[in-house]
Amino acid sequence: MICRFQGPVRLLYFALGLAGILLFAGVIVQADEALKPSTVLANPEAYDNHSISVVGTVSDYKSRTTPRGKIALFQICDFGCLSVIDRSGASQNGQATVTGTFHRSMNTRRGTRSNIIVIGSK
Repeated sequence: MICRFQGPVRLLYFALGLAGILLFAGVIVQADEALKPSTVLANPEAYDNHSISVVGTVSDYKSRTTPRGKIALFQICDFGCLSVIDRSGASQNGQATVTGTFHRSMNTRRGTRSNIIVIGSK
């Protein structure tokens, strides 16, 4: 009788073990920890065209109104700085966490910009 269930039980243990490994790997990959600007600048290729969250100090905050609405431009810094274009127009100051799409290089009306995070849609 025990031999008859050995195959299905073994398969069940294998499936449960595999599910546990995949769940653990998913937790590691899905961990949404905010990065520091210097971390992104150390390896910008790894983050190019990916959605990332970055924490740092806001500097050089400027906002303006365009035909599409309010837009904010600023830098988020620690030991290095990333430029941010915030199309949602939200005000930022002091310490902040921003989430958007990182671009290693991006053409804008004012020329090519490097290491930039874009928040909001076009």
